[in-house]
Amino acid sequence: MTITIGYTNSDAVRAAVGVTDNEFPDTALSSLLLEKALYLDLYQWVPTHAAVHAAGVASGATTEAQMKASSLELYSTWFAARQIANTPFGVLNKITDGKEEVARFLDAKVLAQVAAHASSQLAEYRQQLEDLQGSAAATVSVMGAATPSYNPVTNQ
Repeated sequence: MTITIGYTNSDAVRAAVGVTDNEFPDTALSSLLLEKALYLDLYQWVPTHAAVHAAGVASGATTEAQMKASSLELYSTWFAARQIANTPFGVLNKITDGKEEVARFLDAKVLAQVAAHASSQLAEYRQQLEDLQGSAAATVSVMGAATPSYNPVTNQ
């Protein structure tokens, strides 16, 4: 079974991490609440992410809109992959010599490498989407300055 995680799915996420559905089943993915975490993250820097994605997958979408939707999909995949890689007790590693078999959690060094790779991919797709959105949409100004046209002291 494949579950939807934001703008991606569980199969794409597992492929990014390099695990199978036996090693990290959909129930484990669901328990991490990845979709909620993804939407909270996206809302911080692309509050209109749902509209951006809908515009990109609509029939007749412009190339730029399609690129934005693709960036959101890739960002979603690598966001979830990073979350899984940072869950060291979730990924099992099965070792067998034909006679004996042992299942243990994947080596922490390997998970750290996967997490680092996922973080770099995540940063790349975030930057790509921010570039496509334009600098005004990527940053929010909290404070601003205004210059009044009337000076109440000089009455001018």
